[in-house]
Amino acid sequence: METSVSVSSTQDPSSSPLEKHPSSADRNGDLDSEGGSGLEEAGFNWGEYLEETGASAAPHTSFKHVEISIQSNFQPGMKLEVANKKNPDTYWVATVITTCGQLLLLRYCGYGEDRRADFWCDVVIADLHPVGWCTQNNKTLMPPDAIKEKYTDWTEFLIRDLTGSRTAPASLLEGPLRGKGPLDLITVGSLLELQDSQNPFQYWIVSVIDNVGGRLRLRYVGLEDTESYDQWLFYLDYRLRPVGWCQENKYRMDPPSEIYPLKTDSEWRCSLEKSLIDAAKCPLPMEVFKDHADLRSHFFTVGMKLEAVNMSEPSHVCPASVTKVFNSHFFQVTIDDLRPEPSKLSMLCHADSLGILPVQWCLKNGVSLTPPKGYSGQDFDWADYHKQRGTEEAPPFCFRNVLSLIINAAYKPGRVLRELQLVEDPRWNFQEETLKAKYRGKTYRAVAKIVRTSDQVADFCRRVCAKLECCPNLFSPVLVSENCPENCSIHTKTKYTYYYGKRKKIVKPPIGESTVESGHPKPARRRKRRKSIFVQKKRRSSTVDFVAGSGEESEEEDADAMDDDTGSEETGSELRDDQTDTSSAEVPPARPRRAVTLRSGSEPERHVPVERTRRGRRAQAAPGTEGAPGGPTASQEAAEETKQEEEERLVLESNPLEWTVTDVVRFIKLTDCAPLAKIFQEQDIDGQALLLLTLPTVQECMELKLGPAVKLCHQIERVRVAFYAQYAN
Repeated sequence: METSVSVSSTQDPSSSPLEKHPSSADRNGDLDSEGGSGLEEAGFNWGEYLEETGASAAPHTSFKHVEISIQSNFQPGMKLEVANKKNPDTYWVATVITTCGQLLLLRYCGYGEDRRADFWCDVVIADLHPVGWCTQNNKTLMPPDAIKEKYTDWTEFLIRDLTGSRTAPASLLEGPLRGKGPLDLITVGSLLELQDSQNPFQYWIVSVIDNVGGRLRLRYVGLEDTESYDQWLFYLDYRLRPVGWCQENKYRMDPPSEIYPLKTDSEWRCSLEKSLIDAAKCPLPMEVFKDHADLRSHFFTVGMKLEAVNMSEPSHVCPASVTKVFNSHFFQVTIDDLRPEPSKLSMLCHADSLGILPVQWCLKNGVSLTPPKGYSGQDFDWADYHKQRGTEEAPPFCFRNVLSLIINAAYKPGRVLRELQLVEDPRWNFQEETLKAKYRGKTYRAVAKIVRTSDQVADFCRRVCAKLECCPNLFSPVLVSENCPENCSIHTKTKYTYYYGKRKKIVKPPIGESTVESGHPKPARRRKRRKSIFVQKKRRSSTVDFVAGSGEESEEEDADAMDDDTGSEETGSELRDDQTDTSSAEVPPARPRRAVTLRSGSEPERHVPVERTRRGRRAQAAPGTEGAPGGPTASQEAAEETKQEEEERLVLESNPLEWTVTDVVRFIKLTDCAPLAKIFQEQDIDGQALLLLTLPTVQECMELKLGPAVKLCHQIERVRVAFYAQYAN
């Protein structure tokens, strides 16, 4: 059997890296058993621990792989057949609106956008079936009574509604997999193919020994009697594949060189044949691999220099070289060793490997770079090292794209992504890269042009900065000190941010300007209002129309308005969009925004504050003052405009800083977030705490999904803006 030579294959198998540290797996086991019981005896509490140490917990949203692992296999938009609530003997097609564990929020087809009849059901106990089940089992398909008269031909409606739609797989609705998420599908004894740590074209089958929240303890088949070579990997790791994938892609199925000497060829062959038979009898559902990310192509070539984390001593970053390129996805990096008889320490890498860094990374980040073993100089210098060895450093575009960092750091990543599409020069030698951005549960994709030669990097960086209307030296191949040569510090903020505030609005002519003298009255200049994250988002009634501004800015504002409504109003559409990649180049059609209604119909009448009364009196007195032409019509329009402007403000009767928990609960109950009032009561949130709440805090501490969290933050922002207006001065 052909085997590949790895770093440790030249050593005695008894002292191979995996064998040298057999306690790694054992230590994990010891920690789980002994350490776990010790913590229970001591009564470990995270809250107390964080308070004592003065530390803060990392937000749950920082761990994307964990968020992915707890998602349901059911996706918003899927169709299935469900029993009618009032007539259980009949069924009707329903759409999955959103999911929460094994709970599904469903809406019968025919209700359109009407959410009033949405209902929750448990996948495990509800009478749910895949589309087509009724036909196969002679069951009656009948629409609910509430919408029975809506269409005359329901058969035609169903054909139209189901055409092109995604139906829920039968495996998720029937049999042992019913109601299970990705993590539940991976059970002890499940079989997978694991890529070799040194050869990307070699795989061997492993068995799942334990599954701890998606962290899998894996053991090579054929080594059932020892745990010395067990490995821990998260189930989304790119090295894991379903059984059969290796054969389909014509890769080698051989045991790793570290364990190959432990068995004979016939023993390995028997173990492989047995595992293939077992995997065929009980295959792992493909839903387990639906969230595996594809590796992007790299641009490394043999001989390129870089800095790499030494895997045998992770606290050391060392000079390293690209010693082998396997294909467009994988390459080998070897830690430099200048001794006459070097010990080659190599690792398999891909474009997004986190252990490889560009040349000078340590210098720029104040980290000590460990010189290569056998290096004669006292202080390591990359320039001298390149000169001595006749090598070149890997160009910056090889590494995790700086553009991705800029996109993800932006307040509205989709807008930055759209601008990056337009950065190009016909003289550039460029390559096209697909960039992604996530914003409010939506994924945007765009193809941007990236330069390929080092002489164009500086010009490319400045072009990007200019397009984003930020400091030209925001990122550059040349390190810029604190004193920017562009003197950015003396420019006003609006020099770089005016772009984001443009919007044309229809306004009435001012009271003090005659419409008789000029046939084209100038629009009134209205006082600038504080623009904040949520204050302009959810709108409820009395529409206010905006004219779509000319050019790209207006389209983007409208697109953002669509995003805001989607993210804050309809949980179903928000989650449905999360599963759909939306091109950033496609801007949704503009639609009018809606003005907010500050007073609920059920809210008791309150006395108007003195300040608001004074403003009202001034507004009424204005038309009657001397030298104010305009007549009754102008006065009426001015009064209406003033009234409308006042209605858009929240008026507080008391200072929120003085609100008690009861006051906060009372306010929340008067908003569209009334169901959340109980959480405020349980967590003793008073007025001061209310003003400090942010979207990440709300999501983490209250465990709210994005839609409800945004709605709540909108109400908090209304209070915050009213506080600044009434009490901050």
